[in-house]
Amino acid sequence: MNSLAMHQIIIYLIFTLVAVFLFSNICLTQNVAVSPNTDEAIIRELTTRFYYDREKPDLEDYLSLWSPKSTDDSSNREMATRSWSQWEKSKVEKFIIHNVKVRGETATVRVTVKIVGTNKKSGQVRTIIACGRTRLEECNLTHKLVKENGKWLLLWNLDTAEVFATEVLAANSDAERETLLAENRDLVARGFISILSILAVNLASKDFDYLRALKNLRLALRLAEEKQDKEMIAQSVNLIAGIYLRLGDHGLALLYDQRYLQLTEELGNAAAASNARNSVGATYSILGDYPRALIYYQRGLETRISNPNPIREAEGLGLRIGNIGNTYLNLNNLAGARESFEKLRVISEGANYKVGLSRAFVGFGDIYRVEGNYPAALESYLKALELVEGSKVEGFNQYIMKKIGETYLLLRKYPEALKNAEEAARLADEIGIKDFGWDARVTAGKAYLALNQPEQARAAFEDAINSIEVMRRKNLGGEDAQQRFFEDKSAPYNAMIDLLVSQSQTDEAFAFAEKSKARVLLALLMGGRNTVTKSMTPAETQNELRLAANVAQANTLFERENQNPQADRKRLEDFSNQLNNAKLEYETFRSQLFIDHPELKVQRGEMKPITIEEAGSLLPDNRTAIAEYVVADDRTFLFVITQDISKKALLKVFPIEVKGKQLAKTVEAFRAKIASGDLDFQKSSRELFDLLLKPAQAQLSGKTNLIIVPDGPLWDLPFQSLKNEKNLYLIEQTAISYAPSLTALREMSKKAQDRTPGSNLELLAFGNPIVGQATSERIKQVFMSEKLEPLPESERLVKELGRMYGSNRSKVFVGNEAREETAKAESPKFRIVQFATHGILNNISPMYSHLVLAKNDKNQDEDVMLEALDMKDLDLKADLVILSACETARGRISNGEGVIGMSWALFIAGVPTTVASQWKVESSSTTELMLEFHRQLLTGRSISKAEALRRASLKLLKTPNFKHPSYWAAFVLVGDGF
Repeated sequence: MNSLAMHQIIIYLIFTLVAVFLFSNICLTQNVAVSPNTDEAIIRELTTRFYYDREKPDLEDYLSLWSPKSTDDSSNREMATRSWSQWEKSKVEKFIIHNVKVRGETATVRVTVKIVGTNKKSGQVRTIIACGRTRLEECNLTHKLVKENGKWLLLWNLDTAEVFATEVLAANSDAERETLLAENRDLVARGFISILSILAVNLASKDFDYLRALKNLRLALRLAEEKQDKEMIAQSVNLIAGIYLRLGDHGLALLYDQRYLQLTEELGNAAAASNARNSVGATYSILGDYPRALIYYQRGLETRISNPNPIREAEGLGLRIGNIGNTYLNLNNLAGARESFEKLRVISEGANYKVGLSRAFVGFGDIYRVEGNYPAALESYLKALELVEGSKVEGFNQYIMKKIGETYLLLRKYPEALKNAEEAARLADEIGIKDFGWDARVTAGKAYLALNQPEQARAAFEDAINSIEVMRRKNLGGEDAQQRFFEDKSAPYNAMIDLLVSQSQTDEAFAFAEKSKARVLLALLMGGRNTVTKSMTPAETQNELRLAANVAQANTLFERENQNPQADRKRLEDFSNQLNNAKLEYETFRSQLFIDHPELKVQRGEMKPITIEEAGSLLPDNRTAIAEYVVADDRTFLFVITQDISKKALLKVFPIEVKGKQLAKTVEAFRAKIASGDLDFQKSSRELFDLLLKPAQAQLSGKTNLIIVPDGPLWDLPFQSLKNEKNLYLIEQTAISYAPSLTALREMSKKAQDRTPGSNLELLAFGNPIVGQATSERIKQVFMSEKLEPLPESERLVKELGRMYGSNRSKVFVGNEAREETAKAESPKFRIVQFATHGILNNISPMYSHLVLAKNDKNQDEDVMLEALDMKDLDLKADLVILSACETARGRISNGEGVIGMSWALFIAGVPTTVASQWKVESSSTTELMLEFHRQLLTGRSISKAEALRRASLKLLKTPNFKHPSYWAAFVLVGDGF
C-alpha cells in the first residue's frame, strides 16, 4: 500500500472519531496538575475539545483545528461528510490522555479512546472506529501537533502502535532498540507486534533490503514468543517464510512454511492451514521434490474451506488444482496435468474468474511445449496473457511473458523472444524478486546470440549471473542451505560458457566453468567453517551442539516411520513436524550467526577462480592431464589441460553433443550394471569412453595421471572402468583422481603442502564395531535393506594394518572399542584415518549418511552413528581418510557443488584426500584392495596416493575371482591425488 493511500485511511479514521462526538456522559482523564496557559495545558485542552466540545458536527469548525500542512482540504471534507452521514447517537465511552510531549514548535499526545454509535442504515449499536491495522475496539492513538503563528494545530493522528513500531525500526542500534522496548513495555502488545511485522516488510521493500526486513521480523517473532501469542507467532513466521523466498533461500523458506502450517493446525485455523499446505507444496516444487509437493497440494485441496463468494471460491480452488496440474507436468504425467488444467478451466469460466482461466491456458501451453507443439503452446500463452492484462497478481504477468519468450525462442522467432524476455526481466526488477528475472535474461541472451549480437548476449548472461551472485551473497543459513540455493541456477553460467567457446575464448570459458563449481566448499575451505566456530561464544557453541543433536534424533525417528510400509499417518505427521521444527531451529540459529557476527560475511569472502596458469601448477609433470566437464541441458563441454615441454599449461575445449538428461540416463544404467556385477557392460563401457574421452585422445595419450573434475551425473560414473579401442580399462593406463573443481583442488593441495608433521602417529583404524541388537533393529527399521551383520573381514583388515604400520605409529580399534566418541577424539591426531565399518547412505538427507560404530554402554547418549553432519565439524589434520564402507562416495548430486555427503563433509573438516566407494562393496575383495593400497603407500614417497590406489585396483583386476569391475572399480580417490 502506498503512503498516500495509507495517509488517507488514517485521516478517514480520525474523521470517523470526530463524527460521533456529540456529547458523552463518561470522560476518563488522568488527573495531571498542569499550569494554565502553558503549551501542555493548551494542547490538552485542544485534544479534549477535539473529542468533546461540539453538540453536532461542524465541518468548518472541525477543519479549523488542523494545520493546512496536514492534508488537502478536499479530502478532509469528503471523508468527514461521508463519515458523519453513516453514524448517529454517538458517544465516547472511554478517553484517556496518557502523556503530552512538547519539543519546541511540535508536540505529541498519546490517548486511549473508545467510541460507540448507531449505524443509520442497520440500526446496530457498535464500536465505530477500529485502530488502523490492528482493528481493535479500544484505540491507542498518537496526535502530532505543530505550532503555527503562535497557535497549536493538529498535523496528523496515527495508531500509537504504528508510531512506536516506526520508532523501533528506526533505532540506530540494537541497544537503542532494546531500551525503547524496555521503556514502553505497556505498548508491546498484539497490535504493536502485528504492525512491527508488517512495517518491517513494507519499509524494507522500498529498497529491497530483505535482510533488514528479516532482522526486524525476527524481533517481532521474539516478542510474540515472549507473549506466548500463537497468532502473532504464526503471522511473523509466515512473513519470514516470504522473505526467505524472495532471498532465494528456499530451504529456510520451506522450514518456516512448515512451522506456519503446524501453528495454523494448532490454532484450529482450517483455512490458513490449507493455504499453508499449498505454500509448503510450492516450496517443495521449487526445490524439485515433486512427489512431496503433490502430497501437500492434494492435502491442501482436501482441507480447503469453501467460500460463498464465487470469485473467491474459484480463486482458492483453482490455485490448488493448478498447482497439482503443474506438479503432474513436472512428474511427466501429461494425462494428470491435462485433467487438472481442464478442471481449472471449467471452474474459472463458471465464475468468470480471469486469472484462474489464464492459469489454465498457461498449463495447456506447458503441455503443448512438452509435446513439442510450440505453435499451440504460444497460442495458449498469448491467450493467458490477454486474460490478465492489468491484473495485480504479483509476478504472474512476468511469469507468462517469460514463457512466451522461451517459446518464441524454440520457434526461432528471435526478435519476439527478445522482446518478451526483456520485458519479463524488467517486470521482475520492478517487483524486486531477483529469483524471477535471471532466467528471463538467459532467454534474452540466447535470442541476442541467434540474432548475431554476441556482445548483447554476453551482457544478458552477465546480468543473469550478477543477479544470482547478489542473491547468493544475501543467502543466509548453514552449508546445506547455501549449496541448495545454487542447484537450479547453473543455466546462465553454462550459456556463457557456450558463447565463449563458440568465440574461441577458451580461457574465459574455463574461468566461468570454475566459477560455477564448488562455491560453498570454497567458502568453507577459505576458513568459513572454522571462522564461524571460532567466532561463536561458548553459549552459542553449546546451543549448536544441542540443536544438531535434536536434528539427528528427529531425523532418525522420522526415517524409521517413513520407511515402515504400515506407517501410521498421524505418527508420521508428528515425526515430520518434530523433524521440521528441529531443522528450523538449527538452520535459523546458523543464519542468525551471520546477523549477530557481521564480520563472518566478510570472512566467508570470495575466492577468485583458478587461472589456466595456476591450473598448470597442479600438474607435476607433462605426463599428467586434467579433464574438467560441464554438463549443460543441450550439450556437454570437456576442458583438457596439459603441459608442453616448457611446462606451460595448454588448454583445449571439446564440445560433446549429448543432452544432459540423456547423459544422466546412460551413466546411471552403466553404473547399475557395474555395481550389480552384470557381465553385459562392455558395450556401454566403450560407448561412454568414446563419448567422453575419445575427443581428447591426442591430448590424453601417454598420460599416466588423470585428474577428473566431473559435473552433474558424471559424479556417478566410474571412469576407471571405461574401455578404449584396445579393450583396456582406463585404470590400466593412468592413475585417476577426482575433484569438485580445480580451484577447490588448489586449496586442498595447499592444505596438504602446508601441513607440518606433528607426532609420529600415522594410522588410526576402526573395524568391525559390535553393533548391538537395538541399534541393528533401529537401522533396519529406518533403512529397510540394511542388515548390520558382523564384519570379520574388516576386523582382519585393520588388525593387519596395525601390524603394517607398527604399534608405535598406529592405533587400531575393533569390536566394542570402535566407538563414535573415540573416533571424534582420536581422529584429529593421525595422518591417515581408516574406517572399515558399515556405511549407510541417506538418499533423502545425505548429510545424515553415516558410519555405524559401537555403542558405549557407559554413555547412553551416544548414538553410534558418525554422520556426515558430525564429520564436517571435526578439525582433522589427516592427509588421507579412507572410508572402506558401502556407498561412502555417494550422496545428493548438487549442480555446481558436486556430491553432498561424506567426502564433501571431510573436505570441510580439513582433509585434502578421501577414498570412498560408489556402491555396495564385497567385504573380502575390499580387504584385499585396501591392504594392497596401504602396501603401496608404504613403499616410498615416490608413489602418489592415486597411483597406489591404481596399483591396488590392478592387482584385483588380475585376480580371477575379482576381475569384474564391481570388485575393484567402486573405490575412488577424491581430492589431492599426489
